[in-house]
Parts: sequence; C-alpha cells; structure tokens
Amino acid sequence: MLRKSILVLALFSVFGPALAQKKAKSPKNIILMIGDGMGVSQIYAGMVTNHGQLNLEKFPVVGFHKNQASNNFVTDSAAGAMAFSCGVKTYNGAIGVDANGEAVPSILEIAEEKGLATGIVATCSITHATPASFISHQASRSLDENIALDFLNTDIDVFIGGGRKFFGNRTDGLNLIDSLKNRSYQIANTIGEVQQIKSGKLAAFLAEEQQAKFSEGRGDELVKSTETALNILQTNKKGMFLMIEGSQIDWGGHANSYAFGLKSLFHLDW
Repeated sequence: MLRKSILVLALFSVFGPALAQKKAKSPKNIILMIGDGMGVSQIYAGMVTNHGQLNLEKFPVVGFHKNQASNNFVTDSAAGAMAFSCGVKTYNGAIGVDANGEAVPSILEIAEEKGLATGIVATCSITHATPASFISHQASRSLDENIALDFLNTDIDVFIGGGRKFFGNRTDGLNLIDSLKNRSYQIANTIGEVQQIKSGKLAAFLAEEQQAKFSEGRGDELVKSTETALNILQTNKKGMFLMIEGSQIDWGGHANSYAFGLKSLFHLDW
C-alpha cells in the first residue's frame, strides 16, 4: 500500500515579545498530530470539500516529509511512524526498533525522562502501528499483546483509544487492566467516563479492538478525548508531549471511500 502521511507538528508556548527577538525560548509543550494515510491528495480533497480551507493551513510553517522503509521504497504505517517517533529508518512492520532489530528511544520516552507529562490519543486500537511506535519496542506490529505489555514499562500519563481485548482478554491469561489500576491509572470505557476524569493517570479503552467509524456512531470522540488529555497533561509545570492520531483516514483509502476518508480528515482538523 502506498502510505502517505503528513505530519502536523504544533509547538505551543507562551512566547509573547520573544517572538520578535533573535533567540526565542524553547517551547514548553509539544503536540504532534498525525493523519494516517493523509497525503497531499487527501488534503486537497478536504480543502475543496470544505469550501477551500482547512485549519491545518493556519500553521505558520508547512513542510513535507519524505520517507521510505529500510527494506522497501514504500513504507507501511509502522515504518512511517518510526520516522516520526524515533527518527530512524527501519523495515516495514517494525515497532520501536531499527533495521537491525535494536530498540530505539522514542520522543515520548525522552520526554518522560525529562519529566514532561506524556499522552497518546488515537481513533484505532492503542496497540496499532502509529501509537505503538511511540511507546513499544517489538519486532512486528502484529504483536498486539506484547505491545500492550510494553505500556506497563513506561510512565505514560494518558492514553485513549481502542484495544481493550489486548489488555483484559489476553491469550496468556494476564489482566493488564488490573495491573494498570494497581499503578494508579483510572480506567474509562466510554467517552462519557473519559470526560469525567480531570486529573491523575488515565487509561481509556473505547473499543474492544478498533474504534467505530463515523457511520457506526463514533461522533466527536477524538475531540473530547483530546480535550481531556490536554486538561490533564497541562498540569505538569515542565510541559507535555501529546501525540494525536487521526487513524481512520487511512482506512478510507483502503476502502476506496472518498466520504470515509474525508470525514476522518475533518475530524482530525477540528
């Protein structure tokens, strides 16, 4: 599959007058928004459909990222995400490891080491290729249960997505949801429960595996999930790193569905 991704990197800080100075302060917070399967064609289609504009056009700097896998000119979601999360070229299917299979630290893990609050929000299973690449180190993207176990090897503050079965209904009999509770995570299983959490650690599972499509009634879960994550993470005085993925733009491409892909794009562009 020809996978195209456009990266929207939003660096939020209170610069004030410093913007006019030669040496600006480093941003306190980093919010990384990834549209899986969102290339130039999808963006242009979105602009035309949305009366000529998208919010992502308002960013002061816009650029292109060209990437290929170490074993293929065309990346899959895993190798493509690795370029964003770890800054290395790797083989298709790799999660958090380089072309030789060696673990590589991700930007989320580096942020944790520096004391920042960290979070992931996605509209797919939280163990899927893109979110997994920020927190896990596995030889293959298909190892969902191993990827879920890697969440317990980090100190991530908030993660919201699907994939409940890989934590609580595993083939090895382990109950990682209980393990998360023992580590002071609040567990949410609906978007309503997510919105009730105002502080502390949050692990939210909005589906057994993949989250619902718009046509299946998902609604504005991504917006509400992101708002909750931001409200929790911003309490850290050192700053935060938050990755937000619009996962289902890619699914629209797989399904050859113009409407499916664009609805998912607009949901990310809110």
